[in-house]
Amino acid sequence: LSKEILSPTFLSDLETYKQAVFRDRRILGVLVRGTDYIATNMPYQPLPVGELIPIIEETMLEGGFETIFLATEDQDYYEKLTAHFKGRIYAVSQHRTRVQELRTFAFLSNLEKDKSRQEGYDGLAEDNLCNYFYAIYLLSECQGFLCSPQECNGAVMTREFNGGRFELFRGVARNISPRGAE
Repeated sequence: LSKEILSPTFLSDLETYKQAVFRDRRILGVLVRGTDYIATNMPYQPLPVGELIPIIEETMLEGGFETIFLATEDQDYYEKLTAHFKGRIYAVSQHRTRVQELRTFAFLSNLEKDKSRQEGYDGLAEDNLCNYFYAIYLLSECQGFLCSPQECNGAVMTREFNGGRFELFRGVARNISPRGAE
């Protein structure tokens, strides 16, 4: 998997956006999955914000990072991290969801399909996919990358798009027992 799966025009748009946002700063990319990972009790959970913040701070210091590019679909993580790192965090503008919104749905995709009944599925799916690729591309262009958990598809795609160029990489997660295990 590489950036070559994207059209040259889209890649050019992504690069233009990156230049406008990143300029010449040292950026730590932070990917945090929440919502359906938490709601469905996936075996690997993102760290709670209170545990994640000190790790982000330590990683920023260690790598000499000036700012953070945050990618998350979780509104609670987004609000808490942007409040803590006020003025030092960037993120793609996108619709984010809270865990409690998923209580009647198994996965984020099910919630999006339900919402699309009112908004139209094609438009919603296209916006979400486009925002996803913007986030993955920008994460892959950071000098450092921290993800929680590291087992999610976004983290895998980010590392593939990066091609081993990260100066510093950390994957952190809370490992929980699979459902039904003792």
